[in-house]
Amino acid sequence: MTERMISRRIRKLKELGAQKAMLDSQIDSLKCEIKADMVSKGLEEQQAGNHIIRLTSDLHR
Repeated sequence: MTERMISRRIRKLKELGAQKAMLDSQIDSLKCEIKADMVSKGLEEQQAGNHIIRLTSDLHR
């Protein structure tokens, strides 16, 4: 690989990393919205269309 090719790949990696960070932030925000709604309704499980949502403890944080 030439230096130019490596440079392009590094630039692309940085761009993708920034996109991933933005998507992770949006995912966390949506999860928090859903959780807040379920907590306010006193639900541990809810069905929405074809989806079943369950509140669980996140032991990895």
